[in-house]
Amino acid sequence: MQSNFKTFAQAGKPLVQRNSIILVVFLVVAGLLIGTAAFGQQLTGTISGTAYDQAGAIVPNAKVEVTNQASGDVRRTVTSSAGFFGVTALPLETTA
Repeated sequence: MQSNFKTFAQAGKPLVQRNSIILVVFLVVAGLLIGTAAFGQQLTGTISGTAYDQAGAIVPNAKVEVTNQASGDVRRTVTSSAGFFGVTALPLETTA
């Protein structure tokens, strides 16, 4: 019984074309990996936490304000129903 499977060489495609395809695939994969690594090098920070009252109970829907002391910029958010908050993409400066 003969197999219908043919390699590049058997199908009449030159070896150079096969190597070019392999090179293109390699370059695409390498580009994706390098792009992902570069994206991880952001110069920003995150402040996150959970809001509690004085009795230690979680505070849902509490207003949270983060102020950049250097520029005066203010970022605001509201805690979730579980009291969680997160403020992302903060410049690396002194915040309060």
